[in-house]
Amino acid sequence: MLRARSSGAAVRWPMLIALTVACADPTAPTRPHAFPETGPRHSTATASSSAFAFLPPISPAATAPSTLDSDARPTVDVCVAGTDGGCGTVVASFTFGSGERDVRLDAASQQYIANWKTKQCVQGPCTLSTDPAYRIRVRTAARGEIGSIDVRLIDGSAKATGGAGVATFQNGSTVPIKFWIAKTTSTWAMRAASPASGGQRVSAVYVGEDNAVFALYSIPYETSPFTVWRFDLTTDAWRAIPADGLPDGLQTRQLVHDPTRHELLTFEEGLGPVWALPETGGTWHRLSPWPWASAYNGPVAFWHPGVQRLAFFGGYGFFTWHNDLWSYDRSNATWIQLAQSSLRPMPRFGDAAGIDETGGALFLGGGQGYPTGSQFDGALTPNDLWRLDFATNAWTQVLPNDPTREATFIGAALDVVPEANAVYRFGGLAPLPPNRNGSVWEVHPDLSSARNVLERLDLATPLSGWRPVTARGAAPSARWSGGLFYDPPRHRLLVVGGSTTAGAVLDVYSIGLP
Repeated sequence: MLRARSSGAAVRWPMLIALTVACADPTAPTRPHAFPETGPRHSTATASSSAFAFLPPISPAATAPSTLDSDARPTVDVCVAGTDGGCGTVVASFTFGSGERDVRLDAASQQYIANWKTKQCVQGPCTLSTDPAYRIRVRTAARGEIGSIDVRLIDGSAKATGGAGVATFQNGSTVPIKFWIAKTTSTWAMRAASPASGGQRVSAVYVGEDNAVFALYSIPYETSPFTVWRFDLTTDAWRAIPADGLPDGLQTRQLVHDPTRHELLTFEEGLGPVWALPETGGTWHRLSPWPWASAYNGPVAFWHPGVQRLAFFGGYGFFTWHNDLWSYDRSNATWIQLAQSSLRPMPRFGDAAGIDETGGALFLGGGQGYPTGSQFDGALTPNDLWRLDFATNAWTQVLPNDPTREATFIGAALDVVPEANAVYRFGGLAPLPPNRNGSVWEVHPDLSSARNVLERLDLATPLSGWRPVTARGAAPSARWSGGLFYDPPRHRLLVVGGSTTAGAVLDVYSIGLP
């Protein structure tokens, strides 16, 4: 089951304006030692393609790519080849690096190389059998396996060959595994124009099990009814869903999907009433009574699979930022505070988050807050990143707050691509320097700084920071508070709606991942 990932909107910045902010919903194995036989099957047919090729002496000469992907950071494994195209015991494994036992980049020759010393196995010195074929597999974090080829080892009395056919090499010798990887460029594509206009708030949620994205839209703020929309990921079409019963001007900026009851959920921010709507539409039903219990405006809301409940982290109210974790207990119609690790993000609101569906975790970062939680003490816009384990509610800091490392952006959309072991973010605004207004501190967003840049953070090397993604085509317009969702069946990212200087939009763009 694919869990839902949400984007939130229209956060109120303390003592300032109503600003829409996003909410979308360690390390990759560096030395794998086995490939399960139940995994994808690959044969020697993957030895060469337009984006990859083995080079001599393993394979015939190939045309060099126009541009080598020098950022691929490939890994290489050599295993006993299975008869059905699978892979058995791994006898040699190489991670990317600069040492003799690593996969190394040879920029001058436009190739990668790993020296396979056939006398040295993963476990130590060895003598390999000449009976089976050995399969060489090349992988990258972003693309998975990109090429494989079979080779054979022979004893000293036979003649080693390379090039056409299955290459053979002397057992006990060093086999240079050379290959190139072409640099690929993703392309932006507009999937759907906005079905509504004049709006001020939009929140979206990706629901993989329904092959859809749902969105909550209101025009204008606090005066008109909310509308609910469903975007079909196959037909690229929006359609309005009948939805009534939600009070006009409800202070809600979140839309979350309940996979257990197949409902859409929203709530009055500040530990307020929760409302539910069937996926197919109908009437919003209030699940809990009024009034507010406290003020937690602009939190990160999501479906918590560990407790099977609507949950949120952080928020702001009464000059105070929070870093509490709450869930809604539907059986008792009340909000319950969840225990979490003492190490956690500093109190904040308006941060961005994405769900790692494979690893069972929430990634969260950015926003506005202060370590003490008090707006009387100061205001910061951190550029950190944290990981919440759904099984234990334990937080791990992935990227520390460091304003000297890179610029900070607020209102960016964020999501996780587990196959690439990476986090992506899109859009956002630059904050102006904090200033004191009477006895409290404020951070004003620079609305003129809205951007439309897609960036990637490699979780294997997070301190390398966010790097722009090169792409062709027309990107979405500059925005903040948009939804950014990874669509696994199509291996692409979706940008859904957001706020612009002209108001809220509900357009949809896609960009394929390499």
